[in-house]
Amino acid sequence: MSEVKTPPKEFEPIKDRAEAVRLLKEGAKTFASVMIWTRNQATIVNTHLKLFMEQDDLLYFQVPPELDVKKFIFEVESTSRECFFSASLAYANVFFKTKFYGLDKAGLLFHFPDQVFKVQRRKDLRLKIPDGYVLKAEFNDPLNPEGVISRKVFDLSAGGLSVLTDSADESVYVKGLLLKNLAFVIRSRKIVVDAEVKHCKIIVLGAGKKMLKVGLIFRNLRGADSQVIAAHVFEESRRYFLRFL
Repeated sequence: MSEVKTPPKEFEPIKDRAEAVRLLKEGAKTFASVMIWTRNQATIVNTHLKLFMEQDDLLYFQVPPELDVKKFIFEVESTSRECFFSASLAYANVFFKTKFYGLDKAGLLFHFPDQVFKVQRRKDLRLKIPDGYVLKAEFNDPLNPEGVISRKVFDLSAGGLSVLTDSADESVYVKGLLLKNLAFVIRSRKIVVDAEVKHCKIIVLGAGKKMLKVGLIFRNLRGADSQVIAAHVFEESRRYFLRFL
């Protein structure tokens, strides 16, 4: 039986074209940051949305000075002219795919997309760790500070993460509790930080198993570590959401 691709709940299709038009118009006014990647993901372009020509249904994107335009156009035209987009707007991140129209002095031109997806309305994009992939976090045992315990990471953002623990631990992980020396590895980089319990929630996983999801906020995270996490979350989210475009 083939797998049915069901978009995650945070991956919200914009059903009203007028709302999609409004969002992208606002993006053009604010020169929104955009990532474009080709269908085979061989080329990624970091650019900005410059203009939306509504009468022509065309989006204009800045041509970055480092972009090899001829190579980009050749690659796009050899893969059905379709590209994928992620745009960081004021109130949402949006993902869409659409076809390349051409190039002129104003920039790279693409058709207005048939469908736009809106993703989360939070400061930091949060990545749910995909099934089949295990990320572990270690930290000092709150009941025995000399001991270290390991828990599976449920989701991750540049500002914090959630771990799964036994549902009976709810009385241990109270709001405001500081977990010392939280450590995990991202892109071969070991990150060590303190983390404060923000909230706890009982969730039901496969086979009806109940687990406690403990939401944590990083404290005193180094700027370089934050950038590594943010880059990892964005890249993995891009790959993940690509499955539903």
